[in-house]
Amino acid sequence: MKKYFTFALFTIFGHFLKGQSVSYRIDSMFNRPGFLNGGVLVADYDRIIYQNAFGVADFDGQRPLQINDGFQSASVSKVFTSTAVLLLAQKGRLKLADPVQRYFPSFPYRQVTIMHLLNHTSGIPDVEVYDSLITMDPKQPVDNADLPNAIARSGLPLHFVPGAKFKYCNVGYQLLALLVEKVSGREFGIYLEKEIFAPAGMQHTRLKRKGTSVPVTNNVLWPGYVLQPRNVDSIRLPDTHPYVKRLQYDNYLLGATYGDQNVITTTGDLNLFTKAFLGGKLLGKVWIDLALRPTVLNDGTTYTENNSVLGGANSSYGLGWEVHKDKNSSKIGHSGYNRGIYVHYFVDVLARRTVVLFDNTEGSGFGAKLLNIINIIEGKPLQKVDQRKQAVRYFANALLKSDSSDAILQLLQMKQDTAHFQFSPQRMNQVGYDFLHTGHVDKAIETFKINLLWDPNDYNKYDSYGDALMAAGRKAEAIRALQRALDLNPKASEIQAKLRIWQQN
Repeated sequence: MKKYFTFALFTIFGHFLKGQSVSYRIDSMFNRPGFLNGGVLVADYDRIIYQNAFGVADFDGQRPLQINDGFQSASVSKVFTSTAVLLLAQKGRLKLADPVQRYFPSFPYRQVTIMHLLNHTSGIPDVEVYDSLITMDPKQPVDNADLPNAIARSGLPLHFVPGAKFKYCNVGYQLLALLVEKVSGREFGIYLEKEIFAPAGMQHTRLKRKGTSVPVTNNVLWPGYVLQPRNVDSIRLPDTHPYVKRLQYDNYLLGATYGDQNVITTTGDLNLFTKAFLGGKLLGKVWIDLALRPTVLNDGTTYTENNSVLGGANSSYGLGWEVHKDKNSSKIGHSGYNRGIYVHYFVDVLARRTVVLFDNTEGSGFGAKLLNIINIIEGKPLQKVDQRKQAVRYFANALLKSDSSDAILQLLQMKQDTAHFQFSPQRMNQVGYDFLHTGHVDKAIETFKINLLWDPNDYNKYDSYGDALMAAGRKAEAIRALQRALDLNPKASEIQAKLRIWQQN
């Protein structure tokens, strides 16, 4: 008996030392000025190995972040939406094979089922269905209540036969939230609170809705920030310079929708959700297995994608979950991104291990930081974290303060200085829409035009350029931009529909 007791004692002590080593290495990586502004958690089911918060929540007031501060979880919200739908299915209130049209008669796509919405194989158009509403009132955020009519009035066709392909679709999850409300008879946020958050013990989690105020007791939502230098003479201005300020970004046009986003939560509460979900506290085993089953398309093939966090090229998508399964591992989770916000929720199912990483400054190298947490846990070599500054942010500020020629000159210099700056055409496109949606139409046109210089054969950039030209009242030029986009991609159905509307009006 003494021998077995000694062995057990050494085993427990060994796990303790390993946990201490992992905790120390993670803390050594993150506990550096400017490396992360957000929260980190690593937990093995009931045991928290590491949890900390870094940086400040309010860059004006310099309030330090706390571990129970709430963050916008962005698309991680989809795991809660799918769980809410599956709870109703488990109770027999709906069937996943039900056509969506049964619940929303104006929904124009008869073949689309609830299952298609859950696994992103519906083929329905995404947020472009709101284009007409945004055009009519560009300062008014859209809400889920606008969605059924927006879809019906858009006239947009399906991208493909439902179930034939995978195409990530936020609007599908907005519809699912409305479905939960219709079937349950309760507001979506109240349903989540009563059926998911409370049973899981998630005291710091809630749904943010349009018109709600923040902060809320015990759950302060700190917004996403982006770097923007002021009165800058040097393009190599360090982040610590007093003229550099992190400004709040308000993703206002689509910021009020729910089901696809807007669950406010904490690192600790996501770990509690892992325990409740995998522990069968919310769903039975049949429904858990269904949620985590890779999507099979109409032709019998399994949809696969390259997800470097979960396990590489053979990853897939379940019902609201990113999944990776093979004979040696089962990993699930979801990533999330809103302007100024990065979030990743990762679960190793076999180890019952949860890793959560939040960053509310859209910091560089987020993916590598997350992978390095996993590498530390698994004893693998660390990746290099790219901490270079985003050239597009500095370009945007220069364009706000001066003429386009000066901004272009700075951008060209930064593109050449690859040791200190990184350039992303996708971010450049986002900045163009930032200008457009905040009334800086001329600067949006300049941004989209400059972005076309880097890749004049990208149809999407012509589409964006056309949006800005149309907003400026330059209809003929806008139509020519869309026609050029269709020359490059004749199958872009959403651009075809937009062009028809513009030509008719």
